[in-house]
Amino acid sequence: HPTWIPEEWLARLDVRAGQDQGRIYRVFRQDYKPMNKLSLVRDSVDELVQKLGDESAAIADLAQQQLIWNHASNQKLAQLLQTELRQSESPRGRVRAIAILLYLNQMASSDWKAAMRDQDARVLKFALHCMSRLDSLPENCAELIQLALQSSHAQADPSVAMELVFLGGNYAPETVNSVVQLLKTHHDVRGMDTLVDFIANERVDGFVDELLRESDESTNIYLERLIPRVSEQGQSRIVNSIEQSIGDRPAWHYRFARQLSMQSNAAPTISNDVLDSLYQQAKETILHEQSPVASRTAALEFCLSKMSDSSADEIESLLNLSLRVSNTDFSEEILEGIYRLGPGTFARLLTHWVDASEANQSKIVSMMVSQPTSAKLLLQAIAVNEFDIKRILPSQLEYLRSQKDSELNKLVITLFGQDEAGSRAELLEAYAAKWPKDSSIENGQKLFEQHCSVCHRERDFQGEKQPSVGPPLESLNHWTNEAWLVAILDPSRSVDTKYQRILLRTTSDENVSGLVLRETQGTLEIMTTDGRVQQIARAAVEEEKKSAMSLMPDGFEKVLSPLQVSDIVRFLRSQK
Repeated sequence: HPTWIPEEWLARLDVRAGQDQGRIYRVFRQDYKPMNKLSLVRDSVDELVQKLGDESAAIADLAQQQLIWNHASNQKLAQLLQTELRQSESPRGRVRAIAILLYLNQMASSDWKAAMRDQDARVLKFALHCMSRLDSLPENCAELIQLALQSSHAQADPSVAMELVFLGGNYAPETVNSVVQLLKTHHDVRGMDTLVDFIANERVDGFVDELLRESDESTNIYLERLIPRVSEQGQSRIVNSIEQSIGDRPAWHYRFARQLSMQSNAAPTISNDVLDSLYQQAKETILHEQSPVASRTAALEFCLSKMSDSSADEIESLLNLSLRVSNTDFSEEILEGIYRLGPGTFARLLTHWVDASEANQSKIVSMMVSQPTSAKLLLQAIAVNEFDIKRILPSQLEYLRSQKDSELNKLVITLFGQDEAGSRAELLEAYAAKWPKDSSIENGQKLFEQHCSVCHRERDFQGEKQPSVGPPLESLNHWTNEAWLVAILDPSRSVDTKYQRILLRTTSDENVSGLVLRETQGTLEIMTTDGRVQQIARAAVEEEKKSAMSLMPDGFEKVLSPLQVSDIVRFLRSQK
């Protein structure tokens, strides 16, 4: 506590340039003389309030602490803070005034209104953030939320909008139209869709009704998350809306119809005529490249829900479509949907592999190795030379070795031999001895793109640039050849905890190994060891444990020769 420091110590700290002064600098973060800050111990209440907006965060922080520690009982303090909230030219000062008033339980209705009308988004956001976490909301909460919704910051600043969606959605039902407009405005902001999960159940029907009135492509993402929580009465209204609709179907029509088909003893039902019409429209939507992506995806899922692994003609039609579509993501969704239909599709997918694009070939392999039944079929095709063994990546070989199926284990050992993880040291020595004198930057770049870039480059996610999953590899010219060999061929020798893998086994006996990128209320987003981003329902996880292995898999010696490793290293050393 600063007031415990004796006067003679303060004098010594002002003149000494040794360890004590260094500590004071570190405590207050900026290189002003210590006495400039420590003198605040003796400032009056008026002087401390004025310093809440000081350009030096250290001085402002200490002023705030002094007011709380030494002047909380001063009757004049609340009045001074209220004046600061309304008149300070510094947004930081106004934020600190709100913080202290809340701490003192002195935040009056007029103070909240002043905060809601503030011209700086940071002040408004802070006030809304604090309000959402109060045990007891202000009596005029709905009025305050309405004031904030009228602010230009609500439309311009996603962080302000997020606070208002939570507050308006739960505590001001009369503002639902304004909140829905915010959701539409910021629909492409990451995390906005998951925010509606925190809307209370008793508010969901009103929200969905308003979203349906405003329905367009921007509302699909919210309807999909909210419709499963709609009451039976609300579902009946939605059924009527679907049955009376004419023209092109929005994505949520297909989602809702699919949801109803999966419910047992659901009260509302869609007529068979409408379901038949939906099915025909869904097939047409899938075929049209001009259809919105969300509608095509929802239509595909609806069609797949009407199929089984014995629906030969429909499966053949979808496989042919996957060869024609220009959108790689959508063609992969087709293949994944067919795979999920069941074992009857596995052989057909392997046959289709020959004509598929490079990306779709990789997708088929990654799906086939994920479950014992399909993995055995794949390895049997390799055993009779119907499939190139080199298409199995090191990370996928790890999937295969991790399976508990004895028949599958025998196939893996027959084709790939015993796991050589224990002989990494000998392997490193062999590669070091064969390190070539010359290497190619151009070839190294091609190999990097093929094997490394998916985890070691920035990636796009929901329209935003996300940092690479693995550590950046540029500016490592100081690394020796031996260091690079360890990093590439023995990555689990020393594992940073942030790159430690998690191992999951799902209720469908699928094994997933990778890094958790994001976890929402009911979903895990995993970057798998072969570079795919996979969404897994938390309820589908049967077994979960941490691995001592790195996210980067062992086994690159199966696909990279010493020359190729040196090419990659040469390319990486050329990067700035």
